[in-house]
Amino acid sequence: MQSVIACFVVLLSVTHVHSQAMGMGGNGRAVDPTHGAPMLGDVGTTTVSGTDVRTSANFAPGENIYGPFEAGFGDDQAAALQRLGCVNATKGHVPGGIDTYTAEQMVAFQCGVTLPRYDGDAYVSLLDECGGHTRQYHFHERMSCLYDTKASGHSTKVGESNGGQDLFGKYEDTDTMPLLDACGGHYGVTPESNGKIVY
Repeated sequence: MQSVIACFVVLLSVTHVHSQAMGMGGNGRAVDPTHGAPMLGDVGTTTVSGTDVRTSANFAPGENIYGPFEAGFGDDQAAALQRLGCVNATKGHVPGGIDTYTAEQMVAFQCGVTLPRYDGDAYVSLLDECGGHTRQYHFHERMSCLYDTKASGHSTKVGESNGGQDLFGKYEDTDTMPLLDACGGHYGVTPESNGKIVY
């Protein structure tokens, strides 16, 4: 069986991916080499803990990581839309399958509000400052509460995809974003690779 590199498109260049060439994911599940992760729904879990500095909310390892697309907003999300400032929640309906940033901007436009914004000391946004949301909390992007964004060198590992790929924070080196391929990954050395170049 020929090894393949799984394409893992997720998190809109906010984190980046490194993995070994594989045909099976790290959890033993087969990985589709043409599209290793869904764009909507559960794609992995966090492997580290973190804290939102402003709210003191704590995040334990094992939080779900979802793809960059939102599931949508309809009548069932009326209370959430009203918390975002949508007086008439039906104006904030957005279909599923749209990335979180675009979905948030659509809600803002349709409801005549600014998102994200601060109301006093409350941060009002589709996603919190760490990049996640909902009572059944899950991350979509950033995950900036899980690693030190000011640290020097390569950002640390923050999670693992359901296919076994390691997910890292935003930076390739101090204040340097990585040059990512269409799959959201690239070849390079990571803090966990012991000097070995991995994808």
